[in-house]
Amino acid sequence: MWCPQCQTQVAGIASPREQSALVCAKCQTRLSTDTKSTSPMPRSSEASVPLPGMRLDTHRMQVTLSRVDQLVQRFGETADFKEMAQRIPAKRASQTQALPDQAVSADTDDGFPLLASLSLAGGVMLLVCGCFLVVWSVLAKRPELFNIGFPIAVISLACMALAACLFFQDASGKQAETQKWLADVQNQLGGIRDIANNSRHSLGSIPDLPESTAPSTNDRLAEAEERLNALRRRLNESRSR
Repeated sequence: MWCPQCQTQVAGIASPREQSALVCAKCQTRLSTDTKSTSPMPRSSEASVPLPGMRLDTHRMQVTLSRVDQLVQRFGETADFKEMAQRIPAKRASQTQALPDQAVSADTDDGFPLLASLSLAGGVMLLVCGCFLVVWSVLAKRPELFNIGFPIAVISLACMALAACLFFQDASGKQAETQKWLADVQNQLGGIRDIANNSRHSLGSIPDLPESTAPSTNDRLAEAEERLNALRRRLNESRSR
């Protein structure tokens, strides 16, 4: 029975003064018959409401994880992430539908630059023409062909040198962009760890996450770390090339 003096459930005993009355076994306070209905139901309902600080930490982690997903998706999903995308639950099917298109765009961005390709193709064609004219001038003993073929060969070498410069410039730009996104993802993951470390609440498993959030926060954090490791491996492979 509920004791209004002890503010807890207690055992009721018969009162030594009144045989029909019940008193608290601890403080000897008389217990009325309607004390059963005065149990702390509002207190239990209040306990189920998440604390404001916990809601704030949860919201910050959700925003940060969403930022990590956007960064990784903007960088481009490679073939290393296809198996990971298959393990994502069906609730994130709308996000996984955009992964193949991003993978295609990432593959096209990794190709040879267009201007460098044109310069290289033009240089090769001019080199072939110049060499052909030089050889023809030697075999046919026609110096005027040599005067035409040699400048063409020199121009072809200049075109191929320009193609090489454009290629290395594009590669360095992509590597700088990769470093930028990796640093941004690292900062976001570090912010998640800071939120978890500085929080006054237990964030091991957050019970008040919305039902639309899938998978859980811990799974998304682990997934983001796996994607970051995959991006690091990809960057190391590009450096080794």
